[in-house]
Amino acid sequence: MPATPPNPLKPPMQWRWWHKWLGIILLLPLLIVAVTAILLAHDRSLGLRQMLVAADWLPGYGEAMAGVEIRAAQRVGDMDYVATRLGLFTVRNGSVETIAALRGTELRDLAVAGDRLYAAARTGIWTGQAGQAEWRQLLKAEAWSVNIRADGSVAAATRERGLVVSEDGGAHWRSESGLARIVAEQSGVDPGAITLNRLILDLHTGKALFGKDYEWLWIDITGAAMVFLSVSGFIMWWRARRQRLRLEGLRQQKLAAQAAAGGLASR
Repeated sequence: MPATPPNPLKPPMQWRWWHKWLGIILLLPLLIVAVTAILLAHDRSLGLRQMLVAADWLPGYGEAMAGVEIRAAQRVGDMDYVATRLGLFTVRNGSVETIAALRGTELRDLAVAGDRLYAAARTGIWTGQAGQAEWRQLLKAEAWSVNIRADGSVAAATRERGLVVSEDGGAHWRSESGLARIVAEQSGVDPGAITLNRLILDLHTGKALFGKDYEWLWIDITGAAMVFLSVSGFIMWWRARRQRLRLEGLRQQKLAAQAAAGGLASR
């Protein structure tokens, strides 16, 4: 007689049955989430931000990856400077060249002061002279934007230092944190308040618990736990399945032996 399959609606097998099969079905997604979380926590040390890979074969990309995602553009003379997630490019008469110093760097903004350009990038503030290939880093801080004020000073919004300003072309920077405080005080906004969406994100990444510098610890622990539970769960299921098949085989052999013995006794 074949073994009767378990009824998922019959206690106490219900939770165990769902846990087992959902764990098997979700094994790959959990592994992807866990491994990629750990990699993202160490993306700078591993150099992942500079590595380019072909990913248009994935079903979630396709048409969306056609072309280059432009973040900012400035024209100086007959040359266009195009800032993208993959670096800074120059375009002149249909000919495109890459600024080597910013290859693979995510750019956010561009500003022009005469024949000098300033770029806000994930790695900081960079500058270069129009028509020249050499670019150098002025400020090492993740930057969101950069602009030239009416008095010629350079202002940049950064993640770590807030608004910073330079009156000497980027040689020295001073913080204008007081501006944010004044806005918060006079607008009635609580300077310690953040959006619920940001709080949920920071709890998810561990930043709200360990801070930006140590959020990798939270990600490593939770990611490693997910990898261990996913792999160990699959191994336990596989071993239990093999054990059940072995016992079922022994039971069938025993039944066959008993049937054969009964047949001989009846003769």
